[in-house]
Amino acid sequence: MKSCILFMTLIFSFNALSQATYVDPNKRQKKGLLEEGEVPVQQVAAVAASNTPKLSKKLQRVCNCEKLSVLMKKKYKKYYSEGREQESISFDYSDYNKFRNEQKTVSKLVKRLRNKYDLEDEDCPYIEYDLAKYKHAKKAVKKQKPMCDVDALM
Repeated sequence: MKSCILFMTLIFSFNALSQATYVDPNKRQKKGLLEEGEVPVQQVAAVAASNTPKLSKKLQRVCNCEKLSVLMKKKYKKYYSEGREQESISFDYSDYNKFRNEQKTVSKLVKRLRNKYDLEDEDCPYIEYDLAKYKHAKKAVKKQKPMCDVDALM
């Protein structure tokens, strides 16, 4: 039994010491700005700008309204889920229905604009929104509303 433990100890120590470059995990090694393939921020921004497709004004309007529709959908879902978590203490179904109806109106507007401008085949660039709470969704909708003037377009 002792010989087995000794043999295992030798194997593990040999394996640990035979690494080509040992890096101590407790010490943090600083790297230069341009080492190991890191790209400066200016070049990243230039590449990102060149990769984004140029959208026509009509498609931009449709995309702005589509983003508003997605945000409104997230808004009323967050409102409902937070109301369920709080056991309907501050949850009002009339507000929920109002938010849902606003989202349906905007999604109908998006469909109407796509048909009007003949943009059914065109896709908008996808943007993922990280909205953890209802108040974040509410702020995002408030910020997006001026970009898609629903009242003027309906």
